[in-house]
Amino acid sequence: MNHIKRKIEKPFWDEANMIKNLGAPFAKMRKLHGFNQSDFEGIVSRPTLNRFENGTTEISAYKMFKCLNKMGVTIGEFYAAYCAPKDKPNTYLPVYEFSDLRYKRRKPTKFISYTKGAKEHAYALEVKDTAMNSDMACFPIGSHLIVEPATVASDGDLVIVMKKNQYYFRRYVTGLAIPDNEQFDIIDEPRIVGRVVGATWSM
Repeated sequence: MNHIKRKIEKPFWDEANMIKNLGAPFAKMRKLHGFNQSDFEGIVSRPTLNRFENGTTEISAYKMFKCLNKMGVTIGEFYAAYCAPKDKPNTYLPVYEFSDLRYKRRKPTKFISYTKGAKEHAYALEVKDTAMNSDMACFPIGSHLIVEPATVASDGDLVIVMKKNQYYFRRYVTGLAIPDNEQFDIIDEPRIVGRVVGATWSM
């Protein structure tokens, strides 16, 4: 009788993966959430956590879950960060308020998963009005815009602009920031602060 060899997939939570791969996404989320390595003393020592993030040692699953819980990160969110594509690693993004974009150091209201990934320093904004709703496109209130920092844009690009310390979601056309919904104002001489590269309707 011929024996059929089956390919056995390596489980996500195995020892080898824990040592080599889990430390890096953990470190990224720790920094995004504003935690220092010393903040986890009592769960895991700072030297051990440092070695874990560098991929040279392991910590137990129990301690890992306790650390994630302290940060308010679910295992699903952590798994999304772990599975992020290497060419676009940012699949776990902070969500900011429009009004907080004026600050260099701003605190996210929450984090969302964006499976397509975005460039470094990308973030999300929650849609607050219907300025960009029309027959052309629809971004419902409560949906999230995926934004990559930028200072220039091409005609037709969806952008985040600033005017007199107020921030708006608009379409860039010949130097103007134009709403798709005619009930909203056109913004002249806008300062571009980001390009909208995607959206998610996860609420």
